[in-house]
Amino acid sequence: MTNDYGSGAEGNRNDDHSSSNGKGKERWVAFAALGGSLIGALTGLTGSLLVYKQAEDTRQQSALQRTSDIRRSAYNDLVVSSRTYHTEVASTVNFLDTEEFERQHNEKYVPANTKLEQAESLARLVGTEAARSSIRKMAELRLQVNKLIAQDPVDVDKCYGTLEQHGKVVDDFVEKIDAEVI
Repeated sequence: MTNDYGSGAEGNRNDDHSSSNGKGKERWVAFAALGGSLIGALTGLTGSLLVYKQAEDTRQQSALQRTSDIRRSAYNDLVVSSRTYHTEVASTVNFLDTEEFERQHNEKYVPANTKLEQAESLARLVGTEAARSSIRKMAELRLQVNKLIAQDPVDVDKCYGTLEQHGKVVDDFVEKIDAEVI
């Protein structure tokens, strides 16, 4: 018996071949679907990594801004306290040999010295190494001024000279940190 496709055996072979082509096509469709899923997963992973990286960068920028704000505040307090200290030292020395000396010393100079010492400590804690170096110089000069004021009699010229050196270190500090904290 023959059919339009040839012998019966050939017909069976053609049917087997067409079913094998169907399995091959199904296999390619499965591979394409798997490849698409893989591409989608990789795209999603890449997107997630990108979002994570952007969040991390934002977090780092926020941390740097907070650090800069803290430094700015500490440095400002240090400079303002230094200026107040200079004023109170000069006033205290001006009142030598008067009844006002004791009041000026206790009510103005001592609190200004204490506040400056606190400001130096805070600025050292949050400052850069370059800033800490300048702050150490300021603190040494402040201690020298304190020793000079505690002497009896006070060497006024030496006191003013040391105070002037302290002022120059403060001014140099301001120049150095100007670019650092912005």
